[in-house]
Amino acid sequence: MSLFNDDPSSIHESDNEDMFGFSKTFITLTAPGKVVALSSLDGSIQWTYFDPAEKAVNVLVEKTGENVDVIVISGNALTYLDPVTGSIREQIHHDKIGAENDFMLV
Repeated sequence: MSLFNDDPSSIHESDNEDMFGFSKTFITLTAPGKVVALSSLDGSIQWTYFDPAEKAVNVLVEKTGENVDVIVISGNALTYLDPVTGSIREQIHHDKIGAENDFMLV
């Protein structure tokens, strides 16, 4: 197998993996607070998240066991996104955070 082979079927086992078997997503945060997920395969945008009422200031990726969450931190809330689809799994507003939902960023 050559890296310079023009036949994509000989390099990729599937459309969702590169020649090494990986499929990664780059999670980025823009200056206006938009979260963008980019494919490592071709640079295409997989999904975006933007809430103008909650300007995102940071993005974290958290893996707990088998679950992976993209956590968008804004001035007023924590928003948990599905890393594959970008859909909102949970949103916790700071005024509703109780003892069971306390968090600290270090």
